[in-house]
Amino acid sequence: MFDNLPPGVHPEDCEPDEPEPPADPDRYYEARIERELEQEMEAR
Repeated sequence: MFDNLPPGVHPEDCEPDEPEPPADPDRYYEARIERELEQEMEAR
């Protein structure tokens, strides 16, 4: 992933141009649905 950096430069030392994107929204959405389903099952 960082193969194109010049030698002696570490990824941690580079300021990212943009903030890291949030986790995959689809996975987040699925996890939220699973949590809601679990809560519904417990409520019964």
